[in-house]
Amino acid sequence: MLADTIRTKDITSAILPHTQSENEVIRCAAVRALGRNGKGDPRSRAVFLDMLRDQDPDIRSDAIEALAPLVQPEDAAVILESLQSDPVREVKLAAIQILVGLEDRTCIPQLRALAMSKCEDSIAWEDEIADWDDWMDIQIASINALGTLGAAESIDDLMAALNDEMGQTLDIPVFRALAQMGKQGLIWLLATVQAGKGLARKRAADALAGVDPDLLRDHLDRLIEAEDVALRLLGLSLLSADMPQAEALTLRDPSQDLRCAGLKQFCKDRPDWIIAALADPSETVPVSYTHLTLPTIYSV
Repeated sequence: MLADTIRTKDITSAILPHTQSENEVIRCAAVRALGRNGKGDPRSRAVFLDMLRDQDPDIRSDAIEALAPLVQPEDAAVILESLQSDPVREVKLAAIQILVGLEDRTCIPQLRALAMSKCEDSIAWEDEIADWDDWMDIQIASINALGTLGAAESIDDLMAALNDEMGQTLDIPVFRALAQMGKQGLIWLLATVQAGKGLARKRAADALAGVDPDLLRDHLDRLIEAEDVALRLLGLSLLSADMPQAEALTLRDPSQDLRCAGLKQFCKDRPDWIIAALADPSETVPVSYTHLTLPTIYSV
């Protein structure tokens, strides 16, 4: 172990002078070499932080990638600066990922703003031709980050982003983010499923699968009594075999897909339901049960 430490320091010492070279190609190679071989040396982190302000965009991209596993909470302000002032898309995306990894909540106001607009007054972008697509990538990354951070205070911003002219491309990340935002996010998702239409409704229902099950149980009756099959399936997943709703859904629900799902979920605890399902009015439902093995007590 000591030999490895000495070797790392020797390699880092050999590479460090080249990070100051006037030749951009050499500086770029030095950053990459340091990223591969100098992670065990604390001097590397300081170099990567400094090179986030390098004039060469490739060097900045390599530096922030190499910094990611070494970053410390006190580096958050510098990372946020890269998100704001570096026009390179890859740097911005990496900066957002790092800030989320640090669980840094000071970046939330900027992420909320980016979820709704390009923030051209505070955010640097590349050329005008590419900056719209770049913003869409950063916008989606910001929405994902707000979800991971559980930033429920951003729900109004996310709904505003969802309802703009480009909203149809954002429903999946917005709904997934809402699923991570506790009770408030859950309420919005349920409301969207009940009032929504078409694909948006389906995607909101799909996102509910990412909600904390303990929160969903507070709305169990609402789920299992819903008209939407996806919601009833979600409610089914929260039930245990000893609950009366489980038998009702498994043997008598209008949806054969839900009846199949119920039997698969409860067959070990309630093998008698397998026998009962043989009388299912659907021609296809009994066939779906033939792969299930009855317990010994039911074997002929």
